[in-house]
Amino acid sequence: MKTKTLTKFAIILLILLIIQSVFISKLTTVNNVLANECILSEHSLKEEITLLKNEIRALENELKQAEEKEPINENAYELTTEEREIIERVVAAEARGETLKGQMAVANVIKDRAELWNMTPTEVVTAKGQFAEPYQGEISEDAKLAVEIVFDKGIRVFKDHVTHFASNNPWWAENKTVIGSIGVHTFYY
Repeated sequence: MKTKTLTKFAIILLILLIIQSVFISKLTTVNNVLANECILSEHSLKEEITLLKNEIRALENELKQAEEKEPINENAYELTTEEREIIERVVAAEARGETLKGQMAVANVIKDRAELWNMTPTEVVTAKGQFAEPYQGEISEDAKLAVEIVFDKGIRVFKDHVTHFASNNPWWAENKTVIGSIGVHTFYY
């Protein structure tokens, strides 16, 4: 009986050893697969991180270059402090009862004349008989804003150039093209 029991015990032990061996083999295979995937994942993660770092460096360089340059607005016109003040005063004298758009249109006439006639804005507004004398009172925020929008930002009221304006029907307007009207003023080229 002892022999039968020992034999059964040996068979059970042998079966357990076989199961253990198969389990260890499977576990080793799973560990190897996971290790390989981690190595591959780690490698591709490192590559991805390097690519992202390079992209960040490129974007930082572009940002730095953009910060070094001022945005170029081909329609902007840089004014001195003195030019700005006299233009604001002439816009106020000519159009202070008009809307912002009407004041901008007067500023457009000054800017267009300066550019088209190769004059400074001061020469334009001080030319004899061309504009009202500069307003001596307090300049409204609208007059200041009109000059800023037209000169600093280069925004136009009309698509076409305007070189003249009037609130009546002057004799010189016969040879001019009407570009548009705002408030009491008609604008010409």
